[in-house]
Amino acid sequence: MYRFSVFVGIIVSCCLLFGLTASAQRNPEPYDESKRKKSSAKADSTAKKDSTAKKTSTTKKDSTSTKQNKKKDDKKKDDKKKNDKEKNDKEKNDKKNDGAKSKENQNIEAVKKNETAKTSETSTSNATTAKSDTKSSGRKATNDSKTSKVSTAQPTKEKDPSEASEPKTKGASSSGSIRRAVFTKDVVDREPIDDIHTLTSDIAKVYFFTEIVGMEGKQVRHQWIYKDSVYADIPIQVGGPRWRASTSKKFLRGWTGEWKVSVVGEDGKTLVEDTLAYVAASQ
Repeated sequence: MYRFSVFVGIIVSCCLLFGLTASAQRNPEPYDESKRKKSSAKADSTAKKDSTAKKTSTTKKDSTSTKQNKKKDDKKKDDKKKNDKEKNDKEKNDKKNDGAKSKENQNIEAVKKNETAKTSETSTSNATTAKSDTKSSGRKATNDSKTSKVSTAQPTKEKDPSEASEPKTKGASSSGSIRRAVFTKDVVDREPIDDIHTLTSDIAKVYFFTEIVGMEGKQVRHQWIYKDSVYADIPIQVGGPRWRASTSKKFLRGWTGEWKVSVVGEDGKTLVEDTLAYVAASQ
């Protein structure tokens, strides 16, 4: 009996529990619209934040990339401008150097022409002097006045017997010799005013004087040489037994260094030569 009562109690409890559960299912919790809206708004806010953060990150990346690309482009432009400037500067320097070289060549040609003209004048003056040298001593004064009208140079003086004993001859050949050969700043009355071996660049012109003995009717040449190159080759026609002749050269300021003049005979042999140091003038 007792067992039966317990069994019935259990069945009744189960029925009650089942009834409560079914009642709960038939009467669910009422729908709350405000909660749904809050939940939806929260989800939208989260989505917006995520989208904004994503857009911000993308914008920052794009901005950084744009700045880097701009820097690269600016650098390329600067490099191109720099290269163009260097190229233009190089072209200008090349043109300037070419112009200076062309101008120097023109100056050299002009100097050579002047030297040729100078030689022609010298030969004419020497011929006049030689004629006066062959006159007798009694007519020397008359001949001197006639010679001065043709050239500013004076006629050759009578040979001093004492000069014959002095060893003045610098170069000699079988048919004559070069008694004197000197560099000088000027030639006055057919005589050098000095004998120099150094010249500063503030003086642009220098002369080379020679006294030629025993070579009448022959020809010698003054060769002006600088750095192993002949800058002038000037012929001189000897018109008397004692012949004084000079040639001149105009220097550019950049032609510093050693200059040499060689006196060359008709056979091509060097009779005598002398050197001159052309140095920059002190400031």
